[in-house]
Amino acid sequence: MHPRARPGARRPRTLADAPVSTPESDALSRRLAKAGFKFVGTTIVYAFMQAAGLMDDHVVGCRRSRAGQDSAPRRRGS
Repeated sequence: MHPRARPGARRPRTLADAPVSTPESDALSRRLAKAGFKFVGTTIVYAFMQAAGLMDDHVVGCRRSRAGQDSAPRRRGS
C-alpha cells in the first residue's frame, strides 16, 4: 500500500451488512498462500487489514467511524 493512500472505506449500515472478506483480502490471501504462508484465509487476512488500519468499515454513525465523527454525538471525556 502506498504511504499516502487512504484506508479503504466501506460503510455498512448495520453489523449484519459488514463484510467478512473483500476482493483485496481474497487477492492478498491467495498471494500469501502461494508464497508458502499457512493459515492465511481471506477472513483472517481481512481481520488483519482492519487491525492494521488498511480497512475502515465502521458502521454508519459509529463514533469511531471517520465518516461518522462529525455526525455522532460525543461523550464527555472522549
